Amino acid sequence: MANSYGRSTAGVRTAAGLGEVQRFDHESPMRLLSIANAVEMLLKSGPIAVDNRGHRLTLTTGRRARIRLDVPSDYSRVISLSYVVAMSDVPSDDELDFIGASIWIVDWNIWGEASDRVGCVLLDAVRLTAETPRPIAEAPVISLGADEIGCAHALLTLSLIFQWDAYYVSGSNKFAAFASHDGYIEVLVADSLVERRMFDRFTRGGWSPELVSP
Repeated sequence: MANSYGRSTAGVRTAAGLGEVQRFDHESPMRLLSIANAVEMLLKSGPIAVDNRGHRLTLTTGRRARIRLDVPSDYSRVISLSYVVAMSDVPSDDELDFIGASIWIVDWNIWGEASDRVGCVLLDAVRLTAETPRPIAEAPVISLGADEIGCAHALLTLSLIFQWDAYYVSGSNKFAAFASHDGYIEVLVADSLVERRMFDRFTRGGWSPELVSP
């Protein structure tokens, strides 16, 4: 059977909290972008900007507080946390309302070849489903469409498990989450109401969020 995330195949979506699997046919809208292309295409409007080196995303609204979450050591909890973050742009918690996202992988060569190459093999397997595959050094930003919550979840999980530096940017551009190799996530939110909703969501889920200032 074809890969679940392959192009022109029957994709697979698992309903949150259920064992059901919903199948659908789709062409993958995944795009692999350079930093310059991503800034032009994804950040043209909205409160998120990138520094001149392309290594750091910031807010243009002047808000400085961030929501910090510790990445758990248990891998099953890592998978759960990455899903919660990926779905934070979906107030209904219905995957059908997911509108897309982008993953900006800043540094994927941190812990040595023996460790990082395992993650890179898995990362390449997802990136090869893009319409136009490109090397990660040339195109480190992965733009995902509304049908690709599975890929968004997988890519964020890989970043957390292999402790790479990466940003997750919501499709609405309302927030960006920085996954640090130091074992934490910082969520940058431009809107105070959205920040409160996300903070409450993380609290209810038992993730012990903190508000921190840089």
